[in-house]
Amino acid sequence: MPNFNQLQAALIKNLSKKQALPNNPFVNACLLSLIPPQNLLGPIFYLAQDSLELTRLSSAYRIWSKFNGQKLACQFWAEEADPPLNLLYQLARKRKQIIATVRANINAKVVPLDLLMAAVIKLRIGQSLKRDDLIKRLILDGFSFNTSANQPGLLAKRGSLVDLWPNNYHQPLRLEFDSGSLTDIHTFNPTTNKINRQLTRAEVVPQAVATAVKAPLAHYLNDPVSLMASDSSLVDYADWHIYESPKFAGQWQRFAEELPKLQKKYQRVICLSQKKDALSALLAEHKIPTANLFIYPLTSQLPEVTYGFSLPDDQTLVLTDYDIFGWQSLKKTAKRKINKTFIASLKIGDYVVHADHGIAKFTSMTKAVVDEIEREYFVLSYAGTDKLYLPVDQADKIDKYIGVGKPKIHTLGRSSAWPQLVKKIKEDTIKTAKELLNLYAQRQLAHSPSFQDFAEERELAHDFPFQETADQLTALTEVMADLKKDSPTDRLICGDVGFGKTEVAIRAAFKAVLNGYQAVILCPTTILAQQHHDTFTERLKNFPVNVAALSRFQNAEEQSAILTKLLGGQIDIVIGTHRLLSKDISFKNLGLLIIDEEQRFGVQHKEQLKKLKSGVHTLTLTATPIPRTLHFSLSGVRDISVIETSPAGRLPIKTEVQPFSEQLVKNALIAEFLRGGQAYYLYNDVQTISLKAEELLRLLPQAKIGIAHGQLPESRLAQVMHDFDLKKINLLVCSTIIENGLDLPNVNTLIVENSPKLGLAQLYQLRGRVGRGARQAYAYFLYHSAKLPGLAGQRLRALKDATELGSGFQLAMRDLELRGAGNILGKKQHGKVSAIGLSLYQRLLEQTVEEIKTGTRPEPISHVSIDLPIAIGIPISFEPDERKRLALYQKLSRLDSAAELKQFIERPTGSAKLPDQLANLLEVLELKLLAQQTDIIAIDAVNHREPDGRLKSKISLTFKKDLDYQKVSQLLAREPYWQDASNKLKIDLSRLGVNWLNQLKQAIMIFQK
Repeated sequence: MPNFNQLQAALIKNLSKKQALPNNPFVNACLLSLIPPQNLLGPIFYLAQDSLELTRLSSAYRIWSKFNGQKLACQFWAEEADPPLNLLYQLARKRKQIIATVRANINAKVVPLDLLMAAVIKLRIGQSLKRDDLIKRLILDGFSFNTSANQPGLLAKRGSLVDLWPNNYHQPLRLEFDSGSLTDIHTFNPTTNKINRQLTRAEVVPQAVATAVKAPLAHYLNDPVSLMASDSSLVDYADWHIYESPKFAGQWQRFAEELPKLQKKYQRVICLSQKKDALSALLAEHKIPTANLFIYPLTSQLPEVTYGFSLPDDQTLVLTDYDIFGWQSLKKTAKRKINKTFIASLKIGDYVVHADHGIAKFTSMTKAVVDEIEREYFVLSYAGTDKLYLPVDQADKIDKYIGVGKPKIHTLGRSSAWPQLVKKIKEDTIKTAKELLNLYAQRQLAHSPSFQDFAEERELAHDFPFQETADQLTALTEVMADLKKDSPTDRLICGDVGFGKTEVAIRAAFKAVLNGYQAVILCPTTILAQQHHDTFTERLKNFPVNVAALSRFQNAEEQSAILTKLLGGQIDIVIGTHRLLSKDISFKNLGLLIIDEEQRFGVQHKEQLKKLKSGVHTLTLTATPIPRTLHFSLSGVRDISVIETSPAGRLPIKTEVQPFSEQLVKNALIAEFLRGGQAYYLYNDVQTISLKAEELLRLLPQAKIGIAHGQLPESRLAQVMHDFDLKKINLLVCSTIIENGLDLPNVNTLIVENSPKLGLAQLYQLRGRVGRGARQAYAYFLYHSAKLPGLAGQRLRALKDATELGSGFQLAMRDLELRGAGNILGKKQHGKVSAIGLSLYQRLLEQTVEEIKTGTRPEPISHVSIDLPIAIGIPISFEPDERKRLALYQKLSRLDSAAELKQFIERPTGSAKLPDQLANLLEVLELKLLAQQTDIIAIDAVNHREPDGRLKSKISLTFKKDLDYQKVSQLLAREPYWQDASNKLKIDLSRLGVNWLNQLKQAIMIFQK
């Protein structure tokens, strides 16, 4: 990396001043990494505004620090955290360092100076010191025993040697003892174990100091302190002259033309890129000389959207991928997918939110003939007698309202308060977005192992006995990309029971093991833990991977052996219950945590989970995410992958909600037994469950009944489940212990007594215990009261409606609707969500999060109005079910790429070709997608009658600004009959020929940006 000579001189000159830096962490990290140690009089404090900025600075500093020869340490002190003791130690020793933290931490109370220095262990060769006495002291000071000291904070012993890695050293120390004396001190390479240099003395900073006494940070600050505080806007430096970099946004021709000019303007053009090969190929294709062009490959990700900068005084230009390729091309697409999944299914009578006109009631579908063309519309009723007829191709404009039970309906027209309401709530989302991003930033400040690819992963994938679904492959791709990052991922895998979440977990755990790390799978029940253990063991049997289970199914001796092997690294994957969260659990090298059904763990367990998550990758598996988890995922704080596609051959479960009847129970169970199947009878009262089993035996003497619940002794429970698996039992009378994990294809009838007492997500999970094979399954949810109580009745009706495979995510949305959306966001957001509905609030919040993260306001996707002389719609003959037809309209309207549209067109429909109306609708949607990539805002057909009575149409394209005549020339060269006027282009429909829709698409593509 070239030396920034001019900039470095300016830095030295200005170190004594309080500086306001530009709000660009990438620039600031470059400045900090260039500060020469010899010119410092004391420490530098860089004061970030919040955790988000601190995260970006940390990521950027790691990149810049690799490119210069400076040895100045930069320590990061997170918000609302105690400062690292090494940071305080360096201050006490008057060592030169940069401390990056948030403004609030300057006033923090810390460990008193005298207590810290008293806790520092001073070592010197020849010192009288016993090895075991030192080890006891180190353990009291927070060091952890391990087989090797390969990370800061670890301690290992071997014969007369003690290895330890204090935080105040860049490498671990090796101490040698003989006859109660310290005879040697060396540093060594933790990877090769090779001795580096001998030391005559050393000081060991503790990992922790136990004290309730705190003192002001100022007690450590006796030397002159330099403060650097980031400003809220980009400032023009009087001395440093730092400017923004040029932006090419994927416009390759302009990049190829401009780059040689920039190479003449600057002595050095530096490209920091994760796409080195693509960039090199681009330069070679355009024959661009690379004499003063430096391409540095990045192995770690740039912090959020990071643009480069130029230094005219130093004749240097720095470009990043975001300058060259454009931030839109580098954005993740997962959240967009969730928006499509986030549609609650519409039915007539629902309240809806129209993006432009506010809340209305969806009263009907209607058809009307306009200019001899039949069209279909959504009819939306507003306040008074106002109605809005919304064309079906604009279904993306409406969402089902989720908020309070009965919202206020808005008025149509200029008097509507809707635009001002949306604008105000959009402004209010800024604070919420910053809070969410601070949570995200805290996670990003941590470091985690980066996992590489291995050939064995392909072997494991090849051994998978089933064909992966498209959603499953997408989830696998997203997870594997996460695991390659050096910051900890936190991804939610949402998919119905039996849809392939476990296979994603197996492959992720295998990747961790291949990279030398351990994986933990945390389960809410012993039964699920045992089942996962069996599944993982079977899938990984051809590889040298040690899988162990840890739950109450193991006795004390077995558990102790497992703990020892975990610490020693002899166990690669451990699967267990909350037992894994106990304080006596230690790992040699934990790299991946997988949590199955996080909502089943209590508050105390979740606090312990937070500690376990620190610095490791985390995957959470669920069929029905709890509202708060769902909110975080939709907001971008947690990444999310949704597996909606069912495995081949799976049938929807037939669901009945009925009053309790012995005859119904008897008929259902006899029908199952006659086909050689098994059944669950869920009776969630452990005190009387034995009486219920006796009652069922009197009703069905031929039944082979077993009892399972959480209070049974471990050996008895294990035996019952084993017998049920071997079909020695055909009716299992059980508690909700079966809710998670059982995968028995022969069990295809479920009867739940007193079902109103259970939650919606719980009911859905229970139903997922049957229907795991190709046989038709049945679920009966029974109640004892004369009629279903209010909210419980709604839950059970929602469950009965959600019979389609893959409806777990939709059911979570319905659960959210029943509970009231405000509860997931807190009281402050409740009124805002109620006013505009959760879907729109979530969209506004997501936009704000993106704006804060990127520092730019993304151009909104333009709405394109289309009115053409063709009949469009979904005929009843194609989809007779009204609700499914409505859902299909919404799904189609939210397709956001030509590839997705093509995928829908090519799906099997059961007929040779699509109906004309539906085919036309797809053509119109493709026109809309193409037009959204241009400045076109309307595509209309203006009709008039000829003297002979024939109807003649003229196609009109309306642009939101004046025409680009360079592109108009291209259009006229192709089709000379177009006429232009101000911001419009027109042509007689007859001039476009029989394939006029295709010709229209070709014309629109000319104007793409």
